[in-house]
Amino acid sequence: MTNWPVDATTRSVALAVLRHGPISRADVARLLGLSSGSLTRITKPLIESGVIKQGPPSVLEIGRPPLPLRVVDESASFLGVKIVPGHAWVVRTGLAGEVHHASELDLDTTTLESTAQGLAEMVRDAQGLAAVGVCLPASVEPDGVLHATRMLRWPGGGNLSRRLRELTGVDCAAANDIDGLTLYQHWFGAGRGLTHFAVVTFGLGVGCGAVVDDQLLLGRQGAAGILGRLWLPDGRIFGDVLSFDAVAQAASDLVGRPLTFDEALTTAAAKPAVADAQRAMGWLVRGAAIAFAPESILITGEGIQLLQGSLDVVREVLTHDWREDLRFPELVLAPLDFHDYARGAAVAAIRQRFTSPA
Repeated sequence: MTNWPVDATTRSVALAVLRHGPISRADVARLLGLSSGSLTRITKPLIESGVIKQGPPSVLEIGRPPLPLRVVDESASFLGVKIVPGHAWVVRTGLAGEVHHASELDLDTTTLESTAQGLAEMVRDAQGLAAVGVCLPASVEPDGVLHATRMLRWPGGGNLSRRLRELTGVDCAAANDIDGLTLYQHWFGAGRGLTHFAVVTFGLGVGCGAVVDDQLLLGRQGAAGILGRLWLPDGRIFGDVLSFDAVAQAASDLVGRPLTFDEALTTAAAKPAVADAQRAMGWLVRGAAIAFAPESILITGEGIQLLQGSLDVVREVLTHDWREDLRFPELVLAPLDFHDYARGAAVAAIRQRFTSPA
């Protein structure tokens, strides 16, 4: 990408416009503690280089309305990739996170090196990228060091983003898949404009990501938010109760014959097993509410049909013995597309481009 802002103040202005735009100059100045003169000086080259643009003014304004600033999506291109063993979901986005192309393909993820080589081929084919982001089922430190990679069946950690930069010369960001999804939702989705926000997912497994004080929570070794390994009041582990396989097995044991997850949801005799899992979901959301004190919790994942479109059970468990002087978080239920994880990877790359020196 040409004409990328180099100094930290200019990048902070562009980032504020990205995250809060369309936004007036006065509001940007107030957010960043800048004078109007300084902001005019900073925004001029950003406009001239095509990173941001002005207007049109809001039709609701009267008199001489200000011309709001917004980021030009087409000014840069990013690749986002979500990987699981043997497969990848891929999106190409602009600077404002809008998806221009989406696909999925098989990928050799046998080792970190085979994964990096496959990703490098994608990057070379894409051309003209400002940066690439990768989301994967592992704990990821801010510098890209990986931990807990057993879902990928890799024997050790390593640094996938650094290896991909070595192979392609393109800047690369890596993130845990739930963290990437949370970042995307915080910047462009259900959590946009919030400073405290959480995402809870369940389906193939259980995941949780959180934004606290407007920052994505990573923790030591990138391992914050692993609520799936916590336990219900009766001692069972969330991850052992709420996965597809766990719900199907509990339902099968109850009716005395094998059931799939989808069959469990529609089999009358399996209703107690489904109800048990629904209450477990409530306890998981309650754990996120207590741990992170979010304004809103997005409940999503491949398995949300377990709740059958209703949050009544979740709300019942959440409000049980709640502290009377604390506000309840808003609950949002939404379906998940695996390309949303890839979009999260792209947003991780966009964030790194804004927060790292060019």
